[in-house]
Amino acid sequence: MTESNEYLEGSINILLISSAIDVRREISNILLKTYDNTLITNNIIDGLKILKEHINSLNIIVLNIPADEKEDYFNLITMIKDLRHDLEIYAIINEIDLSSIITLANSGISKLMTGRFNSIKFINDLKEISSRIARHQIFGKYINIYEDTTTKLPNKLKLSKDINLNEDYYLIIINVDGFRQINDCFGVEAGDFISLEVSKILSRYVINKFFRLYKIQIDEYALLITNKYNRIDYNKLVTRIVNDLTNNPFIYDNREIYYNVSAGIATSQYGNKDLIRNAGLALTVTKTNKSIYTMYDESIETHKNTESIFWLNELKKAITNDYVVLYFQPIVSNTSGKIEYLEALIRIKKEDGTLYFPNEFINISKQIRLYNQLTKIVLTKAINVAKTYNCNISINLSFEDIINEDTREFILNALTDENINKRIKFELTESESITNYELISSFINDINERGSMIAIDDFGSGYSNYYNILRLNINYLKLDGSLIRNILTDSYGQAIIKSVVELTKQLNIKTIAEYVYSEEVHQYVKELKIDYSQGYHISYPLTEDELINYLEKNKGLY
Repeated sequence: MTESNEYLEGSINILLISSAIDVRREISNILLKTYDNTLITNNIIDGLKILKEHINSLNIIVLNIPADEKEDYFNLITMIKDLRHDLEIYAIINEIDLSSIITLANSGISKLMTGRFNSIKFINDLKEISSRIARHQIFGKYINIYEDTTTKLPNKLKLSKDINLNEDYYLIIINVDGFRQINDCFGVEAGDFISLEVSKILSRYVINKFFRLYKIQIDEYALLITNKYNRIDYNKLVTRIVNDLTNNPFIYDNREIYYNVSAGIATSQYGNKDLIRNAGLALTVTKTNKSIYTMYDESIETHKNTESIFWLNELKKAITNDYVVLYFQPIVSNTSGKIEYLEALIRIKKEDGTLYFPNEFINISKQIRLYNQLTKIVLTKAINVAKTYNCNISINLSFEDIINEDTREFILNALTDENINKRIKFELTESESITNYELISSFINDINERGSMIAIDDFGSGYSNYYNILRLNINYLKLDGSLIRNILTDSYGQAIIKSVVELTKQLNIKTIAEYVYSEEVHQYVKELKIDYSQGYHISYPLTEDELINYLEKNKGLY
């Protein structure tokens, strides 16, 4: 075990709980020869006592979970996370079903080993965990639960913790507009690059201990200023920050990436309890008004009504003036390379070139009762594209579309041509919200009778109702991007995917991996026997003009 000692620190403290004698002996031999401080027990009760006694010094918990005690161990994991959220948990379980894998994935464990115990994999996994612990140990304390993993800046949880109700603050929340689109168009690595560059620029404004910078969302930063500087013109400060961030594009992989930023500002004038919420609401007003920044005051509380009026006008204009357009992203076969479908993605493009993405207007379109009209427009345009270019089209539908009788009838009545129907696939989004499975099942059967296909979109670790989902007469299952994004390094994500793929093959359901952003991910997806891939590595979403060129270049592949 000398090789192991080269990378594992003696300061790592570990607890092993295993009732199986043979496995416990094998794991113990590895741990005792590697770590100076290893605690071992054969049952949960003693393990919990040891855990509580050493709660501040333990780093890793290794759980060898017997199949007949898995519920007790799952409860133990919950208790561990309640006691110390940052503790690394390594779970080993020989026999496991998909439901248990999803439960473990959602519980926040660090690593999962399934099947027969593999000592080499165990050692390598411990090496990775130990390295991560070493990186996050500063003065003997963990900071990972308060830290953004990409930028290493303190996160929203730390911001909330740092706000003292008795202090006087000035809080600026800065949003990188369209960051998610940058991620989609240029890839995850480009998004991480932008995050780091933005954090570098903002870090220049942390001039002393009264200025603190945070990364509070994937696309948002916060600058918290303890209000000791009455001489500062904060409006000029915000303007300067915005200019510093947007004056020049970032260069990534020899490509220029342009972006804008928006800011929302709040002060302690209206209390610190809602300081973050108030700055966030001010940011929403900024984005709606397409301004640079907004200072929170009480009049903003009426903004929700103002926002609804804004989108009511914008969406009605879009519907009347044919501003609703479709972009198309190819879904390709992982065996033949052929284009299986083109997913139709809604956008609103105004005459001045302004482009609205669905995350900006879909939810509010439901609130102002225009969502169903948008569905009908998308369906009509998508079917026309299928007819015009003789290609297969995938169309997103929500549970709300199906329970709305008028929309449901519109969809079924639109499927009148058998030759076109077979080119249409419907992706059911937001499937977690499905409650009426009888209605959904009836709709799916109606679609299948007309010759069209059904897919479940965004199937991933968040699904608690996956058994009901898989009982539906579906043809495709699209794996959630959160699983694919970290597929190369996420062991329990890999375990979930492997189990889903194995199960779907038995049920004759095809699988689709979305968010395939690199050749390495694409190759690994193929190794996992996933049937189809979609993502920026395959193609970014195409306008109809770009689609014509794409199909021309790929003749014979669709």
